[in-house]
Amino acid sequence: MSIPALIGLLAATAPLVAPAERELELRVEPTPRQRLLATSAALIPGLLVPGLGHRLEGDSRTANRLLLVSGCAATSVAAGFALLAGTSGSHDLAPLYLALLFSGAATLGHSWLADVLGSARPQGLNQAFASEEALSAALLYGTSFEPGGRGSQLGLLRARFESPSILVDGWGSISVGSRYQELHLRAGKKLLSDGQRSHLALVLEGMRELAASSDTTGHGGALMVEGRLDGGRIAKSLSGLVFLQRLGGGVLVYTYPGESAADLQTMLVFETGMALALTDWLELEGVYSQRPDLRLGFFTDHGGGLQWQMRVQALSHLRVVALGHVGAGADVLAGLEAAW
Repeated sequence: MSIPALIGLLAATAPLVAPAERELELRVEPTPRQRLLATSAALIPGLLVPGLGHRLEGDSRTANRLLLVSGCAATSVAAGFALLAGTSGSHDLAPLYLALLFSGAATLGHSWLADVLGSARPQGLNQAFASEEALSAALLYGTSFEPGGRGSQLGLLRARFESPSILVDGWGSISVGSRYQELHLRAGKKLLSDGQRSHLALVLEGMRELAASSDTTGHGGALMVEGRLDGGRIAKSLSGLVFLQRLGGGVLVYTYPGESAADLQTMLVFETGMALALTDWLELEGVYSQRPDLRLGFFTDHGGGLQWQMRVQALSHLRVVALGHVGAGADVLAGLEAAW
């Protein structure tokens, strides 16, 4: 056989003798019984061994991450208690040890919830809390309770722009008296019946009526600018850690109804996404956000203090608002404690 013929024969038979290569990926999903066991283990034993639910489900990688984050959070809490004891509760250092205590405790709660929810529903959790770009405006009404037991009606105009990377939130308020119910009903009828006019136009008209009221007693306002990390990217790189879906920090400058220049306060705000609790104080607009938040604010007032807010919201738009206050003068609550 000639050399050219031999080369042709080898070329023709090469595909037949070449080794076949194929990658086979086998992924075994947890059975319903395993998932129930993992969720049950994450409820109570998971408080002592973070990540236990994911570990029983076979996801050791996420379990190790939860354990690491919980360890850092526990260290933060221990450091806060040590600083509190070492300084005998010094008011000057209140923002520092309160930041360590509350941020550590919040992170511990977040990691535990991530273990529980991730064991029960491992798919689709991160996507449920993705930020979407949105611009909103609202005219809000409510009752402001002052430290002396007095109450006044509050009208609030709010504009808010939110995206995954930045939050700009501003509001102005006017405390009013007897005309509150009348204006509330009038604005409600307009929103229900006048479908041709924009929501913003109705908001501005209502605020003009509030401003023209003869029994207006005070005013306040705030502007917040907050930068945020890319929550979607964080959640993707740390799958299973739901509480890292969104992190942010900013400065909030506000004033509440009062008569002196000392009413101007500055708050340093830290925010992180959470699975069951929300929020931003006085977030009362009619368009409800489905993304939950926990916001901690450390503000300057008589030696420092902490203001925290949580809102629990069901899919039916039922909301429960909780306001808390630690370590500052009672007068700072004059324009902040509101029940809606």
